[in-house]
Amino acid sequence: MQEYWTEMIYRYHLTCLTTLLRTKKWLNSVFIAYKGKDYYLFCVALRGLIESCADSFYTLGKANPFFAKHKKYIEDLFLSSHMAEIRISSELENELIHFIFARKLSRAEQRKYPEAHQAEQVRHYLNALNNDKVVKAYSHLCQISHPSFESINIFLSSDSPNNINLSSNCDDMKLMINLWEEYEETIGTLINQAITPAICGLKLLNLYQIECLTSYKLEDKFLNNLNCGKYWENLLFISSNKKAPKT
Repeated sequence: MQEYWTEMIYRYHLTCLTTLLRTKKWLNSVFIAYKGKDYYLFCVALRGLIESCADSFYTLGKANPFFAKHKKYIEDLFLSSHMAEIRISSELENELIHFIFARKLSRAEQRKYPEAHQAEQVRHYLNALNNDKVVKAYSHLCQISHPSFESINIFLSSDSPNNINLSSNCDDMKLMINLWEEYEETIGTLINQAITPAICGLKLLNLYQIECLTSYKLEDKFLNNLNCGKYWENLLFISSNKKAPKT
């Protein structure tokens, strides 16, 4: 059980950290595209950011409450000299494996690797957000990233019903500003839905009193100044193993 839960914690730790690193990387790509005044690149980066955040939300939305709820049990495994209750979670194990290893498998790979290694359709992760505005933003960005009318419309203009003007140039900056103004709040909320659970996951692991986790803990000064609000309070409540108050 110690070996099993050590492996699970390491996968959880990796999921939290790579979420933060991947989100930062995609945000850097968005900024580079904006500074470079490249509308296509801007849309591709935003689309990647949405996919990345949805993927992290999908996994951490399940992992965080689980590791909060089972904190005492896992600690007791390492601190108690008594025989521990056998407790595993194949579902969470597969979710963490999926986050790290999932990809489009070839037919040969499908016979070789477990189902958890097979990536789902993007819509699967987006649906977990239960946010129609995110789906709308993603669909809009796909229309620009993929060959479609939206991807060529930026070069076209019309001054009469029977006349279409074609220009090799387009106002990338204006297009980016218009797009950002339309989806700024939606994308900002989505970014929070990825990085807040990741930060809270690291804060939660800092509470674990397990010697093997010592080298994986971040200094509290890096985490305590980050306001995670109600999300963190809820994880603390779950980890206390108290019954929810009656409403």
